Amino acid sequence: MIGLPRGKVKLSPYSKEWSILFEKEKDELIKSIGKFIIDIQHVGSTSIPHMDSKPIIDIVIGIKELKDGLQCMKPLEKLGYHYKGHMGKSNRLFFAKGNEDNRTHHVNIVEYGDKNWTNLILFRDYLIKHQDFKHEYEVLKKRLAREYGDDRNTYTCKKEDFILNTIELAMVEKGHKKNN
Repeated sequence: MIGLPRGKVKLSPYSKEWSILFEKEKDELIKSIGKFIIDIQHVGSTSIPHMDSKPIIDIVIGIKELKDGLQCMKPLEKLGYHYKGHMGKSNRLFFAKGNEDNRTHHVNIVEYGDKNWTNLILFRDYLIKHQDFKHEYEVLKKRLAREYGDDRNTYTCKKEDFILNTIELAMVEKGHKKNN
């Protein structure tokens, strides 16, 4: 089962269904806007095996130029997505699927290979590879979910330092330059 009301935080035990749901959604997205897609990836906590997560499937779509994302708006609306703007990150188009009471998917459209793309992939891959960081992140998320279950914005902000530090470690490990 996936979905949460907008603004709420509730973690669910890991489910293998999340990767299946991602693949189904990926197929729909490719049918709808495939001509713009360079790559599409499952990101966020639901992409990390055995991690308790908000049951919302996070997806990043890499395209050549962000302006092409504007042409994706109407097709995404037909799939049930609502455009939410940049949501605090430049060079990103953000979409949420579902109504206010049951958000099921988030889609980030970014330029393939840019900072937004790289950070999401590096963070996911680092947590999959480093179980100690995965565990530390999960403990943090559980504590924050208890404290801020009705305030997703604060929950998200309180995770930011951990996420940025982890991305920095991942960049060093991969030999990337810092991309502040």
